[in-house]
Amino acid sequence: MQLFLHSQGSGEAEIVTVEETALVRTLVADGTDHPIWIVEQEEEVQLDITFAEVGLRHHHHVHRGHCNRLHGDVRFMTDLGTEHKKDDVRPVATIGEVLDWAVGEHGFNLPVDKRPDYVLALPGAKEYLAGDVRVVTLVDEECTVHLDLLPKDHFGG
Repeated sequence: MQLFLHSQGSGEAEIVTVEETALVRTLVADGTDHPIWIVEQEEEVQLDITFAEVGLRHHHHVHRGHCNRLHGDVRFMTDLGTEHKKDDVRPVATIGEVLDWAVGEHGFNLPVDKRPDYVLALPGAKEYLAGDVRVVTLVDEECTVHLDLLPKDHFGG
């Protein structure tokens, strides 16, 4: 079966082919024992069980990285200056999930009717991040992703 493997700091997902009876450990063949996560579980996947035992299916998304927990640091410019909000992020989280947190009551608590007008971008980027981008692909060596919360019209719409 083929899996979409999202690796820490890699950008695009890699398509890997594995047998259902192979051990999850085959995804960390370099001997580093990087944790593996799937969306359906909060905790990392055990490495010494098979893909079938985990419940992985063809074209499932799998996440690999050295961080057991990711940290989100979102910057937002307000009338009072620059504010930062920080929180832990699930290793399988998407930019869409981080955006929901950033605009919501635990983040910057933007008015509900204004929330759809905002997006997340990497600092200095010329375009905003799609909601389905996996955070694990964007984190730095300290397991942190630094993002800017900006109005969509900052990017021309």
